[in-house]
Order: sequence, then structure tokens, then C-alpha cells
Amino acid sequence: MKCLLEKLKKETELETRLSREDYDRMLKSIRQMMSVDTTALLKNITLAELKLIYCVDEHFKEHGRPFSSTEAAEQLGISAPAVSRTVKGLEVKGFLERRLDDSDRRSVKIIITEKGQSVLEENMRRCIALLDSVFTKFSDKELADMVRLHCKFSDELMRITSNINGE
Repeated sequence: MKCLLEKLKKETELETRLSREDYDRMLKSIRQMMSVDTTALLKNITLAELKLIYCVDEHFKEHGRPFSSTEAAEQLGISAPAVSRTVKGLEVKGFLERRLDDSDRRSVKIIITEKGQSVLEENMRRCIALLDSVFTKFSDKELADMVRLHCKFSDELMRITSNINGE
């Protein structure tokens, strides 16, 4: 794998803009962030389930109407069957309900329950507490720089990948 990365690195402008050490540190950092064990952080829910519940809640707050399964799939960038499986699991746990749309009986709306709202709030508090404990290690300037650079990185990544996907 390292040989492949070295070959790819030499074919990009990163070869001239980053030292080998910085390039390796960046890749290691990305791998570390991607391998964070969220099961230790989250309580009674998986990260995929939390993302779905969060989107259902935010959609209702923003639009004043329940989320459809199709909207959930589009928002999360996952397949409709994956949304359906996740919603079914969350229904079993009592966190979400599915209801047929009164105006279109083919459409299913996803609604967060009180229990789902409670588990969402609890886990969001846990995530915020974790971030707060990490951010205490940063100076105000470091934190502002990190936020600015992270947003720039994320925006550029989204722009490039949406162009690849023809959006």
C-alpha cells in the first residue's frame, strides 16, 4: 500500500508542496480520524443511526414537516434500502416511527419519537463534551485556524466529488 501511495504522490503536486514527513503525518491523521471507535462514545445507538435521527430532527425543525425515506437517502448519500433497514432498527428501539403520507399513500414519512429525541439529545451532549475536551488543548488562534481550514478542506472535497458524480 505504501508503494502505491508513494507512486500516486509523485504524480501529484503534493510532491513539491509537502515534505514526505508532513504527507505521511496527514495520511496518518486522516486514517486515525476515520478509525475512531464511536461505540465507546455513543450510548444505545450506532453512528449511522444517530446521523439518521439527527437528519430527521433537523429536517422537521427546518421545514416543519416529516422526512420521507427518499429525502433521507438523498440527504445521507445512502441507498433507500439502507435507510429502510436503519429506520426499521430504530423503530424496534422506539426512536422513530414510520407513517404513510396522507396525501400520497406510496410515500412513507419518518417521525422522531420522544424516546428518539431523548437519545439524540443525550448523544449530542456526549459528542459536544468530547469535542470540548479536545478543543481545550487548542489556543483560540489554533481553534479558529482549524475551523477555517477544516471548512475549506471540506468545501473543496465536496466541490470536487460533486463534479466527479456529475451533480
